[in-house]
Amino acid sequence: MRTSRVGWGKRYLGGLSFKSGKNGLDRFVLLYLMSFLLIYIRAVRAGIADPYSFYEIFLWTAGKPENLVFLQLLLGLVLVPRVLVAGPGDMVFLVRRKSRKDVWANNMVSVLFVTAVAVAGLLGMSFFVTLFESETRMNTNVTEFLTVSFAGVFTAPGQTVDGVSLALLGNVTAFFLCTALCFYQFLLSAGTRQRAFVMLALLIGLDCAVCYAGGGAPVGVTFLGNVLPVCREGVCRTGFHGVYWVCVCLFLCVSCYLTANNTDMIRTVKTTMPAEERVQE
Repeated sequence: MRTSRVGWGKRYLGGLSFKSGKNGLDRFVLLYLMSFLLIYIRAVRAGIADPYSFYEIFLWTAGKPENLVFLQLLLGLVLVPRVLVAGPGDMVFLVRRKSRKDVWANNMVSVLFVTAVAVAGLLGMSFFVTLFESETRMNTNVTEFLTVSFAGVFTAPGQTVDGVSLALLGNVTAFFLCTALCFYQFLLSAGTRQRAFVMLALLIGLDCAVCYAGGGAPVGVTFLGNVLPVCREGVCRTGFHGVYWVCVCLFLCVSCYLTANNTDMIRTVKTTMPAEERVQE
């Protein structure tokens, strides 16, 4: 049993282990966590300090589009590119994989890892702000701060602070996961990280443009539109949009798998290596 566990870890966590040893993965994780400190500083400057509860800080951080887009850019343009194994720069790892499927599996584990880091950082920052206010830390009352920050949401019947927060946590987790998967797909399609950067930045810009334009069905198909808790014209979108996120995640996972299995990346890399170092697929 122990051997099988070690074999599983070596097979599917090899990408993270390789990137950690090569680039110092802990530095990039620290960089991303430090970004949440910037959100904290912004919160303090905006007058959001210790008297506010965990739920209020979390909703403000994850439910405001400017904060969410900032975190999305950091995730997609800073951390994710550093944990995916792809291209000539990672040929030492790639030529030792038995198949392109193994590379895909390693990268999918890496995508899940950075998503978990992002969510943990978000929750940790929100809790840190309220750490020293034990009386109000887990307060679930609808406060003036929430009614002003989320106009219409908490005036609608049936909207509770903890319920909206839990749904937002699920939406944000899926939001980060889909952002990471998008970069992976763009990397497989474009072939270079620079082109993948540009494609992801354009996608985020288009997503923001549609969402800020507002109104109707187009917002419902955007990433941001399925995260932000809003109530407009008597219609509330504050729940977990499970069907949307599951469909998007499945599409991106299958798309990445098919693209990875049709790429010539590993074959091209192997032709550049000495014969004694090549591994047959």
